[in-house]
Amino acid sequence: MEDEDYEYQRALQFDRRISRMPVLQHLTQILIDELEAGARDKILDVGTGTGRLGIALSSVVSGGVIVGIDPDRGMLRVAREKISERKLQNFSVVQGVAESLPFPSEVFDAACLLLSFHHFSVHERAVAEICRVLRAGGQVLSVDPILEKPADEAEERLNRLIEKAFKFAHGPTFRFFTEAELRGLYEGAGFAVERCQVLSFPFRWRKIEEVPMGAHWLQAYELLLEDAPSLVELFERKYFTFRERFGELVVHGEMKWVLVKAVKT
Repeated sequence: MEDEDYEYQRALQFDRRISRMPVLQHLTQILIDELEAGARDKILDVGTGTGRLGIALSSVVSGGVIVGIDPDRGMLRVAREKISERKLQNFSVVQGVAESLPFPSEVFDAACLLLSFHHFSVHERAVAEICRVLRAGGQVLSVDPILEKPADEAEERLNRLIEKAFKFAHGPTFRFFTEAELRGLYEGAGFAVERCQVLSFPFRWRKIEEVPMGAHWLQAYELLLEDAPSLVELFERKYFTFRERFGELVVHGEMKWVLVKAVKT
């Protein structure tokens, strides 16, 4: 019970934190616009977390069904409370993992992944499972943070150290993908990629709490200062600069995501 309460409190804090990030609202709307969902569609929200995307979709598919899936009990508890508070009838959540979806084959019209792909443990299997549960012609929409494709050895080392810092927080299976790698994963699972677009969002001396995964980007910066100070200038040029202003930490830089829109062939 104590573990469940801890997970729940952690999920509540997470939900409050991301609600203060305008960029996530922006990315959510981009995904919904690209989805072009029908009012009676059946949509799978993979990595639903606290249900923010599913709630936003509930009015779009007013006569349809949205099912969210996530392995985190605390996140799902928060999602269920929000669903109950809003009296939503077409959105429900279940516990499970993307690598083994607890659904029959060919039952969904679309699948959405909003900032969840990088959390999967076996990415090829997760994409194959998503393909399995989609009907022929069904579409998958994914938005996920990316690192830039390394152009030389220094950039390759920088990417490895950034991933190392993020694994401290998210576990050993966490990884970033490049645009080309994501395209290859979807095509390899039987999807035809219709769109693969990099989305950039600038942060101009914003509070670290306003940057998605801001604390982890700071950990990456601190790791570079300790283990590879020669790469700090490269990190600041490609990603973020951290400074203290008026007693608080602020961030300047740019973060990139990739939008993938693909259709099951």
